[in-house]
Amino acid sequence: MARAIGDNKPYSKKAKKKVLQLITEGVSVRKIAQMDDMPSKKTIHWWITTDKDWGDRYSKAKEISAEIYAENAMDYAQSLMAKAINGKADKVLVQATKTILDATKWYTCHNKPKVYGKRIDVTSDSNGEQKVTVEYV
Repeated sequence: MARAIGDNKPYSKKAKKKVLQLITEGVSVRKIAQMDDMPSKKTIHWWITTDKDWGDRYSKAKEISAEIYAENAMDYAQSLMAKAINGKADKVLVQATKTILDATKWYTCHNKPKVYGKRIDVTSDSNGEQKVTVEYV
């Protein structure tokens, strides 16, 4: 059974590893905390901020999950394209797909910004004028 927020039960390295595995697979911290025998959101966030090694591994797991989200979104979009070509896609399905793709872009941009984010370059010329360049990857 999922524990109440603030429960101070100690967790094994195996439990911490399982949380990272689930994060890598794209499962949210909220959903993990609802699972039986898993830590609360508060505990997971505490691990992120107090255990540097685990926090670094959590960040890497989030980057991997962004890749999974991006791949799934592309698969979903290609599936919709096939339906549209065959005349089986209605307006509701198309709009739902756009919403899913927008949410996926936001998620991947924020969880793997070096690959999916905007690149912003601020430079100055000899006159001291600044030039800002925003490059979308």
